[in-house]
Amino acid sequence: MFNNLLFSMNLVRFEQLAASHCRSLVAIYLRKHKEDSMHKMVITVCSILLLISGCDKKSDSIVGSQPLRNEIFPLVIGNLWVFNYSRFDSTGVLLSSEINSFGVEKDTLVNGSRWFMLFGPIYLYANRDSGLCGLGSSGIQLLYKYPASVSDSYYVAYSEYVHIKSTDTSITTSLGKFSCYAYEHIYPPQFNMKGGSRSVEYLSPGIGQIKIESYTSSATNDNQYLASTSELTAVTLR
Repeated sequence: MFNNLLFSMNLVRFEQLAASHCRSLVAIYLRKHKEDSMHKMVITVCSILLLISGCDKKSDSIVGSQPLRNEIFPLVIGNLWVFNYSRFDSTGVLLSSEINSFGVEKDTLVNGSRWFMLFGPIYLYANRDSGLCGLGSSGIQLLYKYPASVSDSYYVAYSEYVHIKSTDTSITTSLGKFSCYAYEHIYPPQFNMKGGSRSVEYLSPGIGQIKIESYTSSATNDNQYLASTSELTAVTLR
């Protein structure tokens, strides 16, 4: 921010000096040349001022604002994502922090269709017209609808409810700023979680998973609290 401020101050000073210099040139030109040559001078001065006004201030760029591919999660063998995973107690105190990673390990054909392995042999993944799909024991499931609209919703494996909260949430990590889809996954209550649990997963088209926030509740209290976060710290895309 400080560098941007200095840049802005220098730009304003440069515009003032250039404008002053241009006025001096005009005065000299009028003294030395006839009136019928004034048109050339006006064109020259206008060109200089256009160049000055064309200089713009440096702006923050958003990583992933223009998708690298028409996919919410790029599946290419060798792609790798590294995350910082943190756990918290119900009061927000950090319990632990560790580095996790996963990547696209290999591909395979199932009934003539190409699928990819990310986390292990339980699920296979593929991008389809509807978004990122998973293939497991329950058949093919839509995991991340893409493209999607705000308020779109669907079920995964008949119990996990997915709601599209946003299609343009800005998430900032150590890697920069990402424009993300926000997928809210709502899970049914279980015996040890009175208020159920949910997670909000932020994915940037062409890059993949950027951040996950997981919320849970206790067996005696239905108020949910932030239990863990997973934030992208490094990515390799082939």
